Amino acid sequence: MRVVLALLVLTGVARADPDEKGGGGQSLTGWYAKAGPLLGAAFVRDRGTGFVGGIVGTIVHFNETSGNWYGIQGDIAADTNGEADTGPRYSIGPEIGQTLIGASAGYFGENVDKARHGVYGMVKLTTGFVAVYLRISQVLSSDEDPTSVEVGAQLKLPLYGFSQ
Repeated sequence: MRVVLALLVLTGVARADPDEKGGGGQSLTGWYAKAGPLLGAAFVRDRGTGFVGGIVGTIVHFNETSGNWYGIQGDIAADTNGEADTGPRYSIGPEIGQTLIGASAGYFGENVDKARHGVYGMVKLTTGFVAVYLRISQVLSSDEDPTSVEVGAQLKLPLYGFSQ
C-alpha cells in the first residue's frame, strides 16, 4: 500500500485531503527509495557524442505540505564515448527540489582510457517517477577532455516508502 501511495504523490496524481470531512487520507510526507533505468547522451567533448544507458537510484524525503524534497542520488551507466572505447561513468551526490524542479551536485567518475574523477552539477524536471535532466561534469584528475554535457531521462520506480 505504501508503494502505491508513494507512486501517487510522486507522479502528481490527486489524492484525498486528510483535513476534509470524511477524507481519512494518510500523509505522504516521508522517505522513499526509488530505482530504475536512465538513458541519455553525453556530448560537448573532444572524443565525440556518446550514448549513455544504465541505472539510477535515489533515497528521498518528501514533504507533502510544502512540496520540498531532498535526498541522495547515485547512478552508473555505460557510455559509448564517441570515438573512444565504451566505459562506465558514475556519480553520487545530494539532491534537493521543490515540486517539479530539482538539482543535484557531487562526485563524478568515468573510465575512458583510465579512471578519471571530478564533480558534476545537474538540474532536472521531475514528477518523482519520470525525470529529464541536464548534467555538466568536470573531470579534475586529467586535462584531457575534462568537460562533458549530458542530457537524458530517468524512470524511477518506488521500491520502498515510509510515510510519517
